[in-house]
Amino acid sequence: TGFVTAKAAGQTTISYSVTGCNAPAAATKVLTVNPNVVSGTITGTTPLCINATDTYISNGNAGGTWSSSNEVVATIINSTTGFVTAKAAGQTTISYSVTGCNAPAAATKVLTVSPNVICAKYEGDYFANTGLTGMGGSATVTLIYKISGSQGSTCNDISGLNAANFDTHFKITPPSGPVVVYGTKTYTYDPVANIGTLTIPATITVPSNAYSTIVEFKLETQTNSNYSINSNCTDNPLVTVSSKADGFVTGGGFIIPTNAGGAIGTIGVNGLKNNFGFNFKFNKTGKPQGNWNTIIRRVEGGTTVVYQVKSNVASSLIITKLSEKSYRADLKYTSANFQNLTCSLCPLDANNGTVIVSVYDNGEPGAGVDSILISIRDRSNNLWYTSHAPGNHSAGFIADVQLLKQGNIQIHTQGGPVARLAAPEITAILPVSFNIKAIPNPTTAVFEVQLQTDNSRDKMQLRVTDLTGRTVETFNNLKSGQVLRIGANYHSGIYIVELMQGEKRKQIKLVKL
Repeated sequence: TGFVTAKAAGQTTISYSVTGCNAPAAATKVLTVNPNVVSGTITGTTPLCINATDTYISNGNAGGTWSSSNEVVATIINSTTGFVTAKAAGQTTISYSVTGCNAPAAATKVLTVSPNVICAKYEGDYFANTGLTGMGGSATVTLIYKISGSQGSTCNDISGLNAANFDTHFKITPPSGPVVVYGTKTYTYDPVANIGTLTIPATITVPSNAYSTIVEFKLETQTNSNYSINSNCTDNPLVTVSSKADGFVTGGGFIIPTNAGGAIGTIGVNGLKNNFGFNFKFNKTGKPQGNWNTIIRRVEGGTTVVYQVKSNVASSLIITKLSEKSYRADLKYTSANFQNLTCSLCPLDANNGTVIVSVYDNGEPGAGVDSILISIRDRSNNLWYTSHAPGNHSAGFIADVQLLKQGNIQIHTQGGPVARLAAPEITAILPVSFNIKAIPNPTTAVFEVQLQTDNSRDKMQLRVTDLTGRTVETFNNLKSGQVLRIGANYHSGIYIVELMQGEKRKQIKLVKL
């Protein structure tokens, strides 16, 4: 038979011979075997940043055709070359096809186009008043984000963002609960500074059964966005909106600790934002009600890890008037919940903790004027975090408070009865027979404490303690009419002075400024 199998590229002569009377006779034909085409292996850069270009090549036969499976993600400008332009975040398959004896042959390579990574620094409002003294109401705050390309990424071009397409790539969402109505967004871009500014007015409504609400705004990317957000340089602010109710303490903003401490350590915490929002009030029945929310950042292994501590169980409140325009409030929250926002699967053995807060309202505007000290303890009452390590709410902690970088603290006390108001006494109202008074009080220097009793036979004792109950100083064998000069070495803060004689006990408060 003449069944022929081609084995390799080249030429051969196929012959057909027969025998007969005229000796052998033969016919021949030259057979040419062509080589099979090879598409080869594609090489080229992946991933590419948006708007970046590269020329893909193949080591197969020349003369083939290039194509992209998803022209939205990346395009081939000319099908005869492998010149690729990245267009949008996603993946596409780049193919090189050649034709020949073995039908079309193709080589492929997956190209990933990376999103541009941005930073979003929040510079908007952290606090607003409804203007009301009762529950409910609303206030409008201005949300402002400064958008820049993340310095930690090779893909960080934000020049393509504009007012028309911003909502295509990003959204700002509060959690479910508070009613938030957004106004018209504006976005401007400064090509010289390479920074965009997003401004959004937002009207926040306080629930009709509450004096205050705390809203955590989150900047997030839309599905199929050409951008991603670097959590290491993006802030989700806590914005507090409250009424001006009497006996009501509220605030919101952030501090940047310089000497923080606790179980999460000082290394990596200092120099980062500690956001907070809170409110506290005693209702008409005398029951405390309020919320605490704080976000703490810490660098762990080169990555910023974000923790959140929240409580809706208000426990105790003491308001102290320090001057005509200055107030202090000491607050306590229990049943605190701890969460690692960076790693949802990383449990924290700290839930059911306690938050102790001291705040100073020193007037407006709040930032750079008001101050706060935060101490957080875990379920075992171990110190988990404090905004100032040495303070820990000891007698002299007033020197350890942190000034607000942004935000406001408001302690409302005028216009009616104040729940748990503890105003320092200038002179204690005591029977003449057993009396103690301190002049001046408050003071920045020393107190002159005067003692009086009608029973000179029993010696008197005087004990000075701080708000934690720690004894600061004790005086024994005192006599009626005696005057003590104390407090020269006391730290700023509030002290309890107790005069004791037999079974008699009298107390007054001293305020050292």
